[in-house]
Amino acid sequence: MDFLTGQSGLTAIGQSGGVDQATYGLKEGHAYPEARGRIAETYRQLSDGPMTGAALFADLRSRNWLLPNAGRQYEPTEHRQHLKYMVENGRLHVLTGIEETSPRANQPASRRPHGLAFKVTYNDGGAFGGLIGYRGVCSEHIIVRNVEMDRRTWCSDPKNECRQYCDGGRAGRRPKVGVCYESELLSRKPFKFWTGTYHTGPRAGEPIPIDAEKLAKGDIVLLTTRAPERPEQDRIIFACYRVGNVGVDGRGNFVESDGTMDLILPDDIARQCRYWKYQRRNKDGSTSWGAGLFRYLDRKCTGSFIEDLVHRLGDSSERDTFVRALGDALEIKPPRPGPRRSSGRGGGGEGDEHLMLKNLVAAKPELIGLPVASTATIEHGFLSGDRVDVKFDLPNGNAAVVEVETIVPLPGAHQAVKYRALLEVERSEALGSGHVEAILVAHVFDAETRELAKKYGIKLVQLTTS
Repeated sequence: MDFLTGQSGLTAIGQSGGVDQATYGLKEGHAYPEARGRIAETYRQLSDGPMTGAALFADLRSRNWLLPNAGRQYEPTEHRQHLKYMVENGRLHVLTGIEETSPRANQPASRRPHGLAFKVTYNDGGAFGGLIGYRGVCSEHIIVRNVEMDRRTWCSDPKNECRQYCDGGRAGRRPKVGVCYESELLSRKPFKFWTGTYHTGPRAGEPIPIDAEKLAKGDIVLLTTRAPERPEQDRIIFACYRVGNVGVDGRGNFVESDGTMDLILPDDIARQCRYWKYQRRNKDGSTSWGAGLFRYLDRKCTGSFIEDLVHRLGDSSERDTFVRALGDALEIKPPRPGPRRSSGRGGGGEGDEHLMLKNLVAAKPELIGLPVASTATIEHGFLSGDRVDVKFDLPNGNAAVVEVETIVPLPGAHQAVKYRALLEVERSEALGSGHVEAILVAHVFDAETRELAKKYGIKLVQLTTS
């Protein structure tokens, strides 16, 4: 049964037919906390097994999908492209009154996406002293460099306003936004970039086409550039997005975002994400890009970039955006040696959700099962240089270490084990003394995290700030 048919009522838990709204406490596209438990229990009864993914069902009366949020409450959503991707990759059980929608037939439930990298001329418009611009026309210095020194193909073209501006001694009217792709690249959403045109040969002036066999919806686009006076091997990735549409318009062939992951890398992370670290070198071993505005990427390349970026972004909001968009295409691994961007850990950039959750736990220890009279220390530091999100001193003389994550809990489980041992050493107690409790707080927990927590005695608390 399709919710677009306009039939009234709610359909859910398909194998035994529809159920009415009252059964699940739902009304006109709104949802209540008790709904998920009832749905999950019914699913167990019908399928003889636990619900392995998030449940999704249709409210036919309001013609809307209902999707669980981090707090396990159901909310309406109209983001159909995102839902389609999640369904096809096996992340949701779609409960429609007939049968559960399954992942693509004869295909794995998840895959590493392919990708495409664009070569983008450096632009500092709107950077305000930082590294990444692309939100306006370049500064005077960069205009001169791109036009007269580096002679970038379009920048130095006689028809380009920046070239004309320089030819006139920079005394006339300054170029406006829209003079090039780069001047408005990051100021508009969804992100969109063009493939350029052939400059020589029989096809000169024609748009360069995209090979549909090498790029599809859901794949990743990397936007790369070279800062002034930097060699090609220092080319960086400064933004990325998921492919939503490949088409053509008045500017030529373009690759447009699906809107789920228009991610601008923070300057410090962009400097670390060097393109040639992930891309295969040329056959001669060189790192010369040569002609053309784009290159295709294989799954090994995108997989390496994904893993590295998730690690480097730490607890930031950018990391959560990335994870939510890519879902099962990700394989989250525990932290490894190298720079990691997280509050109190040498990089700054703590995400809003992580900060709010950490402060909530520190202010209300009873939410995680600790005595109200417990004393909290936020970002408690150890002699090793490590910092735990919250340390609690309990009224009975014992202690607890609390590691906070949002939607990627596995790294936090490993950290909780480490922080418990560090605090026991700090308190001059034997490892495994039982006087220090390790607690991991997150919005959601996956099976791997639960298994590790059970093995190493970590208390898991699922908590949101809403």
